[in-house]
Amino acid sequence: MGLSRTATDRRIRILENEGIIQGYSAIIHAENNGFQIYRLLITISSKHQQCVRALFAFCQKNPFTVIFSFVASSWDVEVTCEVPDNIVLQRILRAIRKEFQNVIKEIEVVIVFNLFRKYRLYSEKAVL
Repeated sequence: MGLSRTATDRRIRILENEGIIQGYSAIIHAENNGFQIYRLLITISSKHQQCVRALFAFCQKNPFTVIFSFVASSWDVEVTCEVPDNIVLQRILRAIRKEFQNVIKEIEVVIVFNLFRKYRLYSEKAVL
């Protein structure tokens, strides 16, 4: 851009003060640090808010659960876990099934080999 470090820092501070930049985050590749990523596709039988909140709170307390999402699909909730090995994943699954045996209808486990956090759906040349 041809801007000095000082000018760049000043512009960033202005964007932060105006609320345009609201924060920063790190993108950590779990698989590069010996962790495997799994998605738990959970179908729940009871969609009562109290049950869903309890499942959310349970996942929030688990240090290996990184994303909790409601989805419009054949399952209801997607939980992303980053675990060091299959033993930890099995412990999480057992704990969820035990705690929510009357709520969870089915859990499908999907291994994630590559997680693309940033992607472009169409190339600029493809857009007319």
